[in-house]
Amino acid sequence: MKNETIKAFIRLLVAVILTFNSVLTAKGLNPIPFDESAFSDVALQVATGLSVIWVWWKNNNVTRTAKEAQGYKKALQEDGDGSDSLEEEV
Repeated sequence: MKNETIKAFIRLLVAVILTFNSVLTAKGLNPIPFDESAFSDVALQVATGLSVIWVWWKNNNVTRTAKEAQGYKKALQEDGDGSDSLEEEV
């Protein structure tokens, strides 16, 4: 459900930006007031910043132990609150 909300927000944001740029272009203004080189530098910085935030925010299980723990956690969540499954294994 959260993914759909995020995707909808991103689509709306892109549509607003494109509309704003179209209005600026129709009025004879340059919507991006710098050259291609500066634009690519800014785009790279934004992409880098977003990837850092994504890596920080997303739970990336790299080690075998972390993957096993994530599988265990997922199994507990599928059982509901997990309290019954946890007590049986302890």
